[in-house]
Amino acid sequence: MAVKHTLDLLATLGRAFHYFPPLYVNSILGHPPNWVPPYPRYSEFRILDPRKPMRALGYLIDAGLFPIPMKRPGWLGFIPEVFFLQEPHVMHWQGQMQDYDSYPDESWFFINGVTSNNDIAKLQRACLTEHFRRPITIIQNPTDSIYLDILEAAVGKTGAWMAQPAHLGAVEIKRVLCSSKKKVVVVAYSQGSIIMANILRELQRCPEANAQLHKLEIYNFANCSDRMEYTDPVRRVPYIENFANRQDLVARLGVLAPKKRGIINIDGPVFVREAYGHLLNQHYLYHLLDDRGQSTYHYDDRQSASDYAFEGEPFPRLFTYHKDYVGPSWEEMHHNPAMRMGA
Repeated sequence: MAVKHTLDLLATLGRAFHYFPPLYVNSILGHPPNWVPPYPRYSEFRILDPRKPMRALGYLIDAGLFPIPMKRPGWLGFIPEVFFLQEPHVMHWQGQMQDYDSYPDESWFFINGVTSNNDIAKLQRACLTEHFRRPITIIQNPTDSIYLDILEAAVGKTGAWMAQPAHLGAVEIKRVLCSSKKKVVVVAYSQGSIIMANILRELQRCPEANAQLHKLEIYNFANCSDRMEYTDPVRRVPYIENFANRQDLVARLGVLAPKKRGIINIDGPVFVREAYGHLLNQHYLYHLLDDRGQSTYHYDDRQSASDYAFEGEPFPRLFTYHKDYVGPSWEEMHHNPAMRMGA
């Protein structure tokens, strides 16, 4: 089974590169004019700001070097921790809670992708809180270099092995699901979608958490998992949405795989923008809505699950949380399709 899955993964990887023109660097970093300043406030490109050389150097070391394959022992405290394997951890919101106190019944989480150290994860959370005006807890998946991150993601796609961030996330999300909170929202990005898929399977194995999954909403950006399925297909529980840029190479390994094989099964509607780029802030969050508060993503029925039934074209529920969204609530649109934008 492991051999077959590996062969399927290699075949999907090969097909993902089959597009023209073959702008593979652009598929991750976007078009070259966007690589130079000025950048948006929370652009990931700012991590290399020459005015903050130590932060830039720390990121390059984190993302580019093989770490020493051990946790740093106390007696080696004189060696910077970035040279060792990093422990995943939960980063609770430390901002001013009074700025985001209108949603006491909600808990929001963010699971980051590959090559993300603490600085990148906090930058992406800052952009999410700016757009959605909620305090967000990070389930940090620390980078162990791009090489080990990609290997970890490939193994995690099989679902046969849960990385430590998935175990940590399952504990944290289960705790909140079983609390008095009425809504639990997870934003999963890139490798974070693989981690979330494993978390979901773990939650389903727990009777207490499984009974509360109707409160869970999952919003994936560049979902590269193999399987993220409803635990209750009839009621579509938990709620799942997927967002992807058409020429994002990472998304083409999962939700936008050119040829869906039997091993890929991702539930929920897929919303696509005809664009290059993989960075969460630079290429996704800053392009969710246009200047008029209208969606820049369109529903793609070819990439969405074949059994996804929706009266009329679905509208992203995530957008109704956005600070710039002006329109009816998602519940109103869900029950009255004529109210949807573009209807």
